[in-house]
Amino acid sequence: MGVDIVSTNALTKAAERKRIKDPSLLAALKNGGPLVWLSCLVMGFANIATGQVVMGLIYLAIEAGVFVYLFAELGGLHWIKMLPSLGDKVQEEIWDDAQGMYVYVAGDNSNQILLYGVASLCIIALLIFVWQLSVRSGYKSILLKKAGCQTNFIDQVKTLFDENIHKLLMILPMAGIAVFTILPLLYMMCM
Repeated sequence: MGVDIVSTNALTKAAERKRIKDPSLLAALKNGGPLVWLSCLVMGFANIATGQVVMGLIYLAIEAGVFVYLFAELGGLHWIKMLPSLGDKVQEEIWDDAQGMYVYVAGDNSNQILLYGVASLCIIALLIFVWQLSVRSGYKSILLKKAGCQTNFIDQVKTLFDENIHKLLMILPMAGIAVFTILPLLYMMCM
């Protein structure tokens, strides 16, 4: 008799989890409250606050990694800042008395500036995409906690092999298309 009650409760919670659909970004921002609003600044905050610590730390690590890349000395913002001019330093011809000839001093590499600048802009676009996923995920975790059917990271990974198998199978081809087709196209269109 006890087994039937446990399995019935588990089925009820599973049905409740499936009933709560992925919210839109606007619905999350409108109805989410302070936890979701803080997730707009610190990605994963609502997930951590509602008990989905691993998912929240993944979002936080992504945000930290992108900011470290952008604000490093020769990071993304450096290349984006140089995009309009493609470099200021031109190649120079300087007379070297020791060698008795002109020596060429390299200027800024405009191809490298263009490539890294376009890649940095794509990384920022990817950060915006992951940001909205973080906000929506935080709001959904709040809804699940209120419904009493909180999921953990293992349950979320299990859904990748069940109802979200399409996301698991398409992530690698989509990443390949983005890196090997879209990024080179953007680079070549800017040349």
